[in-house]
Amino acid sequence: MGMRIGVLFPPFFKITEDSHKLYGGLEIRTRELALRLRDDGHEVIVFAPEGSRLPGIEIISNHPIWNQAQKITPYDLEKRQVIDNFDVLKSCDFVID
Repeated sequence: MGMRIGVLFPPFFKITEDSHKLYGGLEIRTRELALRLRDDGHEVIVFAPEGSRLPGIEIISNHPIWNQAQKITPYDLEKRQVIDNFDVLKSCDFVID
C-alpha cells in the first residue's frame, strides 16, 4: 500500500487531463507529479480550483480560480485553502506544495 499524498495545485488554473497543453511549467509539473504518484500506487488528493478533475485522483475544489478582480491575493487564497482543508491535509502522510 502506498502513501496518502496531498498535492496543492496553484490557484490560477483548473487542473485537467489536457492542462499540460494549456499551461506553463509549475502547472505541468504539479499535474505530472500527481499522475505519476497515482501510477506508483499512492493515494493522491489534489487541492485545486473549481472545475478541476483528473482520472483516479480525488480532487478537493472548494475555491474558485484566482483572478485580479478578487479582493484576495493568490497567497491568501492558497492559505485559506490550507486552513479550510486542514483536517484532510493532516490525514496525509506527505503534502506537496
